[in-house]
Amino acid sequence: MFADGDDAGLLVCTWPRGGRPAVPIRYADEVWTGSEYQVAAHCWREGLQHEGRAVLDAVWARYDGRRRNPFNEIECGDHYARSLAGWSALEALAGFAHDRPAGAYTFRRPETAVPFLARSGWGLWSREGDELVMACNGGRLDVHRLTVVGGATDYDASVDGKALSTRCTDGGIEFPDGIRLLAGQILTLAAR
Repeated sequence: MFADGDDAGLLVCTWPRGGRPAVPIRYADEVWTGSEYQVAAHCWREGLQHEGRAVLDAVWARYDGRRRNPFNEIECGDHYARSLAGWSALEALAGFAHDRPAGAYTFRRPETAVPFLARSGWGLWSREGDELVMACNGGRLDVHRLTVVGGATDYDASVDGKALSTRCTDGGIEFPDGIRLLAGQILTLAAR
């Protein structure tokens, strides 16, 4: 078990209405950080933010640096790969979704800067004052459509200060000619 004493954690399996077998499934009473991240991400994607946040808070409290290393969320051993599922929680918190063939990106209106990873590049999604910023930090990002959940419905867009042609719909911002952001370039959205 990778939680003990006063730790909160999500057990692999429980029987909330009773009926626990004499010999339950193997590992039923263990807490696996990677599984917790997956469940938290799923909660966020399904609109269960309170529940997802409770699971994340439990993980982060266990690995806050006082008793356990925050850079080594132990599972089957040190530096076990399943804990990398934490990335899925980050994407869920950011509302990030990416459809590469369509060149479509979706984000929530950001409260803070959030890193994101697409097939051909990566970057940072953030808010600077009243503007939303999609920065390409490496590779390339081909953008044909950008949806901002919880944001305005009409935007002016520019790349590195140069205005772009856009078509704003109730579902997002379309770039009729497409945009290719290369490392170091910044797409800025200003609500009209």
